[in-house]
Amino acid sequence: KDFSTAQKKVAELIHGRILVGHALSNDLKALLLSHPKKDIRDTSEYPPFLRSSGRVALRHLASEHLGAKIQTGEHCPVSLSSFLLLPPTLFFDAITSKI
Repeated sequence: KDFSTAQKKVAELIHGRILVGHALSNDLKALLLSHPKKDIRDTSEYPPFLRSSGRVALRHLASEHLGAKIQTGEHCPVSLSSFLLLPPTLFFDAITSKI
C-alpha cells in the first residue's frame, strides 16, 4: 500500500483515542499527522522519567525499570513491538513504586 493509504488508516485508527507510547511526536511527524495533546500519554515526556539532560531513550527506561533488554544492536521492530505490547500498567507500576 502507498503512504497515503497507510496514513489514512492510521488517522482512522487513532481518531478519538488516547495514544500511549514513547516519543510519539516522531511517529506522528513521520506520518504527517497530528493528535490532540490532551489525548497523548508519552513516556518520553513523563516527568519522573526525565533527566536533567532531557528525555531518556526507551531502551534505557526498559532496562532501568523492568530489567528488559530491547533495541540492542540492530534495530528490530519485532522485539520492540513485543515489548510495547506489555500492559502499560506494568511499566507505570514499576515506576511509581520507586517514587
